[in-house]
Amino acid sequence: MTPVVAMDSQRWPWHEAVKSALGEVGEYALGGSAVTVGTAVDPQIADSLIGAHIPLVGSKYCFDLAIVSTPDGCKALGRSMLQMGASEAISEAEVADAVREISNMLGGTVKRRLSQFCDLELGLPVFIEGRVLRTDRMVVVAMPVKVGAVDAAVLIVGRMG
Repeated sequence: MTPVVAMDSQRWPWHEAVKSALGEVGEYALGGSAVTVGTAVDPQIADSLIGAHIPLVGSKYCFDLAIVSTPDGCKALGRSMLQMGASEAISEAEVADAVREISNMLGGTVKRRLSQFCDLELGLPVFIEGRVLRTDRMVVVAMPVKVGAVDAAVLIVGRMG
């Protein structure tokens, strides 16, 4: 099991950036959903979750930012993004598109908040069903989040040093 990574909040204020960015996305794109963001936990919590990943690439750093949840959680996020009712049918393609768009908005908002620390550009978001393989050369930070009633996690993958 990979140990929990302590984030250097002076150099990389990921927690605050994710918290405020996800709050903004919840308010403006997810029907005013209340958002809570927990502190970093063992990334193994996300091994069975699916979701959208977006690269944040700069001249010195390269990260992957993801929003992941259960299949039902992703459906609920997709419905919220598309302003659908909780009982409305939603296709896998609609779920993937909506959750990718959520990750895109989250990535752009995090990028803006980290701009004083580094230059980053957004890549294209992809929807992935599978886990991130952790190694000694790649750090995976997982922050549990709640978006409305949906339990999810935000993952940050890359090198923090």
